[in-house]
Formats: sequence, C-alpha cells, structure tokens
Amino acid sequence: LGRRGLAAAGSIDEALGGLAAAAAAGQWFAQAPPPLHLAADAPPPPGRGSPASVRTLDEPASKALLREAGIAVPDGAVIGGGGPGAGIGLEAAANLRFPLAAKMVGPDHKAERGGVITDIETAEELEEAVRRLGAPGAPVLVEEQITGGVAELLVSVRRAPPVGQVLTLGAGGELVELLEDAAALLLPASRAGLDRALDRLRAGRLLQGFRGRPPADRGAVAATVDRLTALLAERPELAELEINPLIATPDGAWAVDALASVYRLPGR
Repeated sequence: LGRRGLAAAGSIDEALGGLAAAAAAGQWFAQAPPPLHLAADAPPPPGRGSPASVRTLDEPASKALLREAGIAVPDGAVIGGGGPGAGIGLEAAANLRFPLAAKMVGPDHKAERGGVITDIETAEELEEAVRRLGAPGAPVLVEEQITGGVAELLVSVRRAPPVGQVLTLGAGGELVELLEDAAALLLPASRAGLDRALDRLRAGRLLQGFRGRPPADRGAVAATVDRLTALLAERPELAELEINPLIATPDGAWAVDALASVYRLPGR
C-alpha cells in the first residue's frame, strides 16, 4: 500500500485521527498562513548543521519590543548597570507608583535565585531592594506591581521550521512547571480556536471567575495574543517571544515578565 501511495492505519481510531488531522491542516492552509520560512535577508533557523544560533534579549529589551507592538507592560525604569539608563540613581523610579517590584536583569529564572522582590511600599524599601539585587553594580529593573490579577498565563509564540509558527498557552507564573498545563496551536489561529484552547486549560477556569472572583478580561488576553503573533510575523529575525506571566485582570492583561530570542550568526 505504501509503495502505491496509499495510507495504511493500524486501527479505526488511527484512521479517524489521521483524517481529523488532515482536515485541520486543510483548514489552516485555507486561512493563508504566513510563509513557513524566514525572509531572505534573515539568518537561517537554528538546527542540526545550521550555522545560526539564538540569543536571548534581557527583560527590558524584550519588553521594549512588546510595548512598541501595543502590548501592555508595567511602567518601570532600569537602575544602574550598563544597560538602558546606565548610571542613574533611584530618582529614575520617582514617578512610579507603589507597590513596586524589583528584579535582577538577566535571561535566567530570576525568581528561583532570589532575584525578584515584590510588595515594595516605600522609598526606603526600594533602596534596600536595589542594594540587595544590584550588587556589584548590576542593573535592576524596577516596575509598578500589577494588582487585582485574576489569572496568570504563559503565552509564547515561536518559529518551528518546517512546521511553521506555533502559539503555546498555559498556566503561568509559579504554576507553569507545577501543573504542566499547556495547549499549542498552529498560527494563524482564530479567536474561536484561541477560546477553545483557553477553555481546555485547567488555569482557564480562573479566567471565568473562581470562588467569587470577577472574570478576567478575555478580550484583552486575545488582543495580547494577536499583537504577539503579529510581532513575530513582522520581525523575521525573531525566533521566539514569551510572556510569563501575562496577568489577566478584570479590565486588562499585562505582560509582567517577558523574554525575546533572536537569530544570530556566528561572528555577529
């Protein structure tokens, strides 16, 4: 059968599953998805035998990309270090509203190594937090802390050659590894497909309002996903964009932590 180009299945379940997958792929292609390759002037995607590699931008640079794309990011400032705002003091945070959060600037898991201090309520507490996180001379990101969150989500978009572009949704924050609660969709995804994916998540119940809490602004969550996927499509040098957590509130959705990865050729 195989030599004659016919598909053979081991059971009726496998046969029906294959037909369902083929139908879903047909619907996806009918939506005129973006090209499954990078632009000609972009580095080739990483992989076996590929000269390209990927580097991760720090959190302030990653959030600058999101802010330019219209994604809600907490107001903040970088204090000290060699990054944006180098050499400035605590006065850079003078216009920020308490409570504040302070974070080490770096690509790894800051929370796991004590690199995040939250619930900062006074200038004295802020000075102490920056002193603890910034020594010796490392930059510290200080931001207004988002309150009133209903749910924390992980939202990630990435290029996955030769498949295309993939959206991942899941429980975010501290629950991301504990629950392993995630769903993946090929892009472009419809609003109905996004809603179904959110509803399949265990964390999705929080969006609907849980134990007397108000429901989250699902429209703001969907708008964030739309802008994130558009950013990936418009910037061929981007390999992946991740928001974790995206804090959904009754009247918005905020990218509280974010990382962007870009393609890089050796020597560049």
